[in-house]
Amino acid sequence: MKLKKAKIAISSQDLRFVIDHFGKDAQRHKAIEELNELAVALAHDDRANIQEEMADVWLMLLQMMTVFNISEDSIFAAMAYKLQRTMKRIEQEENNDK
Repeated sequence: MKLKKAKIAISSQDLRFVIDHFGKDAQRHKAIEELNELAVALAHDDRANIQEEMADVWLMLLQMMTVFNISEDSIFAAMAYKLQRTMKRIEQEENNDK
């Protein structure tokens, strides 16, 4: 699976509009709320709700990237680093089991 951008446009102007309307603190708290809702859906294996909650979380993460001035490139670089680190740990575990 490769992550690719959606065919819909989510503009930084739209994200900024929402943030400016509700305020940074309110949106930070909303992000926490959405993360909790996803955690509950995952804990209950609520497959009907997981996708919706993931979309909510993703949207809030995009807003938090705007609030904290974090670039998409830096996020994807961190994700790539963490995935490679995990893969190395798995490889080391498998080599230790031999």
